[in-house]
Amino acid sequence: MSSASASHRRNARLRREYLYRKSLTTSESSTYEAKRRIRDALSQGKSLPTELRASYDKLKSEIDHEDTKHETNTSHVDDEYGDAGWSGKKLCC
Repeated sequence: MSSASASHRRNARLRREYLYRKSLTTSESSTYEAKRRIRDALSQGKSLPTELRASYDKLKSEIDHEDTKHETNTSHVDDEYGDAGWSGKKLCC
């Protein structure tokens, strides 16, 4: 029975982690959208949207420090093997 209870604890932990990562996705999506709108406004030479002016300094410093890998929005599903160096399926036969 100890393996069954360990399995239940593991599944409960995995569910909690999944729900936590999924809840972070909504806040990350709103931040990503704000950064995208700032990038668009700056590249087109337009004025910043009024609702983003208060957070412009913080978001602009984040935009300046991003590399090409982090400037796109990712899903909570993508993070498990994102940095594993896995490049594709290989058939062995």
